[in-house]
Amino acid sequence: FLEQIAELRTELEMFPITVEIGGQTITPLQYDPEDPLPGAPLSLHSSSITMQVNLLHEGELTRLIESLNRIEGLMQPVRCTLLEQSPGDRFSQVAENVRLDCNFNWYTVDLEPTSDELAGVM
Repeated sequence: FLEQIAELRTELEMFPITVEIGGQTITPLQYDPEDPLPGAPLSLHSSSITMQVNLLHEGELTRLIESLNRIEGLMQPVRCTLLEQSPGDRFSQVAENVRLDCNFNWYTVDLEPTSDELAGVM
């Protein structure tokens, strides 16, 4: 995930992005016991993510969101705040004018979980 964020930052030519990843939770996904043809075992991996991004202007937020949607997994926003950082004429200088603080949950599905993951042991 962190590598993808670094690539995204380079691609979009953005100011530095600060990311903190919380502990990972692994949940085995169960099929309906009455399903006559259950699929292969699956496990759901989830982590809480805190991200702080300094932006030149609000338009960069749109590009950032579009790029985040390309990252593998599902991001569930919990709370996002957009804060103006520089008073006065924001367009007379190239500076970090807006800050995005965002918390979200990140989910991925493991199509080949280990026996420990399926047993709920990490």
